[in-house]
Amino acid sequence: MRSNSEPLINLPFPTNEQCDVPRIYLQQEGSFQGTWIDAINASEMQQNIDYIQASVNGSVKISSFQRFHSVEFLMTPEMPIPFIAQVGKGIVKYGKPFCVYFSFYEHRQEPEILKNFGEDYRGCFDRTEDFIKEILTQEAFDSQLKRNNLSWKHLNIEEIIRDWFYSTEGIYRRMLDEKVYIFKRR
Repeated sequence: MRSNSEPLINLPFPTNEQCDVPRIYLQQEGSFQGTWIDAINASEMQQNIDYIQASVNGSVKISSFQRFHSVEFLMTPEMPIPFIAQVGKGIVKYGKPFCVYFSFYEHRQEPEILKNFGEDYRGCFDRTEDFIKEILTQEAFDSQLKRNNLSWKHLNIEEIIRDWFYSTEGIYRRMLDEKVYIFKRR
């Protein structure tokens, strides 16, 4: 029988390349000791959980999350391992935009959250106006303005923003870094 002061299992210390990889803390029931494992590959996570449970001859639970950045407080041990792994992959691959997206949709625990993010993410901008101008420019709006002898200063950008967000599937959210992240509404 192991004592509470012994580590669950000795896994190698993460390398510098792994330092930003989201991780979960596995803890044996009734013990304060545990071990961190990477949380980006569901099958590897499950293999580690199974191996640790067999090694300690008891049940193991997720007791903490690390490196999930601004969405760490949204993560719960009850979330399925494949979903936790998708969130971890999204954070590693896309960074802050994925965290913003997850904060909108975490309650759904969509199994295809990475695929949905790829379809829904429209970009990060300094101001909402910059996004609207990019959309309108993409739609050859600049040339239309020039043909009518108008410029951007003749437009009520605030009204265009309001109309666009109410009449389309767009949503946005301002973050602490004063950036605007644009997503398609699901």
